[in-house]
Amino acid sequence: MTLRTWAFTAATCFSLFAGCPGLASAQDVTDSFSELGGKVKLGSTVFVGDGEGHRVKGKLTTITASSVSLKVAGHEQTFSADRIRQITEQRRYTRRGATIGFLAGVGLVLLSEALSDDEACAGYSSGVCSSGFTEGMAVVTGGLFAGVGAGIGAGISHERLV
Repeated sequence: MTLRTWAFTAATCFSLFAGCPGLASAQDVTDSFSELGGKVKLGSTVFVGDGEGHRVKGKLTTITASSVSLKVAGHEQTFSADRIRQITEQRRYTRRGATIGFLAGVGLVLLSEALSDDEACAGYSSGVCSSGFTEGMAVVTGGLFAGVGAGIGAGISHERLV
């Protein structure tokens, strides 16, 4: 195995582990409705909770200085600022799952190449064990794993306090 292959494998494995931080992250909580517009996008799925413990899930349609409007079951509902206790946004991990899946697929192929016996390719006349084949296989496997990772990430959701 060449030094280039070892370096590429090591860099890929490092990227795989370094690019997978924990799911926990610091949350910036907004104190006023004027700051809310920069924290959450219109059309996002949000949960509005009031002081009595009721929660309403809907798509965010408008934000003003004194109220928030949601589309709930096809109807628009407006909540005044004095009635709202908290707003949380639903988030999914689709992009992160795809990235992790791609890196895992590429890393798996490169690790397999690094651990394989180079002498096993001695009987082939051309193409089967070339570095171009390995790189192509890494991209294809990475793409397949990215699809699986995106599917898994889309199934994982959490609520972020805004």
